[in-house]
Amino acid sequence: MTLSDGWPPFYSERSSAAIVNPSQLYLGYAAIAVLIGLFLILPGVRGMERLYFLLRWSTSLFIGAAIIACAQGVSWHAGEVEAVMPYKVNSEEMVRFKVGLKIGLVQFNVTLRGDSLGNSGDISFSEKYYFLQADEA
Repeated sequence: MTLSDGWPPFYSERSSAAIVNPSQLYLGYAAIAVLIGLFLILPGVRGMERLYFLLRWSTSLFIGAAIIACAQGVSWHAGEVEAVMPYKVNSEEMVRFKVGLKIGLVQFNVTLRGDSLGNSGDISFSEKYYFLQADEA
């Protein structure tokens, strides 16, 4: 069963989990690029004004990046619950589930992980949902 047979190929599951939200990672790269540009401009400033210039711009950059990162993040409120439930309806095989929810201002993330107590295998689910914008309603 391959792509030439008309079926999609089966790939193994990705073994690494997402640690950082990509939009926050790009924001960090942009802030570091602006900070490097600031250090390149810094030798052209004279005397004690150089220190004030560095403090003023780096503080402004940090505060702005922190505000944007908090607004785009998914960790404003987080919760997690553990439960033991049947794997299927009318099944005696039990699975220990861990359900997590992270809510942000723009999106929320639902995570479900299950460890089987029998032979059914492990369950892993993580999905990101975006809130509707004003023009999408």
